[in-house]
Amino acid sequence: MKRIKQCMLFLLVLILCGGLWVMSNRLYFSPEAAFHGAERGLRYGPSEEILLTYPRGDGSQIYVGKWNNGLSVIPVEPYLGLFWRMSTDVDVEGYHSMYGDVDARLTKESVLVGLSLLPEVTEVTCLFYSMEDEVEDLKPVEEITLPVAGNGFFHEKMDFPQEKADMFYVGYVEGRTSAGEVVYRKGLGKDGKEYDVEGHQPQISSVGGWAYEDVKERKARP
Repeated sequence: MKRIKQCMLFLLVLILCGGLWVMSNRLYFSPEAAFHGAERGLRYGPSEEILLTYPRGDGSQIYVGKWNNGLSVIPVEPYLGLFWRMSTDVDVEGYHSMYGDVDARLTKESVLVGLSLLPEVTEVTCLFYSMEDEVEDLKPVEEITLPVAGNGFFHEKMDFPQEKADMFYVGYVEGRTSAGEVVYRKGLGKDGKEYDVEGHQPQISSVGGWAYEDVKERKARP
């Protein structure tokens, strides 16, 4: 009887220590939980809705969520075959609020992700520009038109060279209704005109940074 009690006590201590280890290392039993836990660790979220997931190529996954009318982009990876955690040694994009009622951006993996807050917008066109071009000679290097989902989200994997992925950016966004009427423009259009979004500019904010290997000392860099 005494031996049984000792075994039970040992088992309880083992479970307690294991739980503390899991919590201190921010480990989770599902990628969704790791995504939401990473958001809380960056002091925002959790996302109201997970909009997109896609593989990163090294066994990890990218989760894109919607929070506070903006997009949250966080990588998560499997750990020890049982747990999930925020990916280490990678640039964590984190949360970015929208610059206007329709906005889009490229992730590190050259995936276009965007959001429309205008329910009448059913289709968007995005123009991409290169940072290698001179400012006075900017011309679109790529154009894409996409449908907008009922929740306002749109996305597409772009084929920009991975080694130069950081050199490309969304320089123009146009939103249209189902009847083809342009109701929103922002950025430098093909006609060379710069369209502002006066009256459509929420405050810009972002939360993200670099994830270090030691989870206990994980820091966020604005």
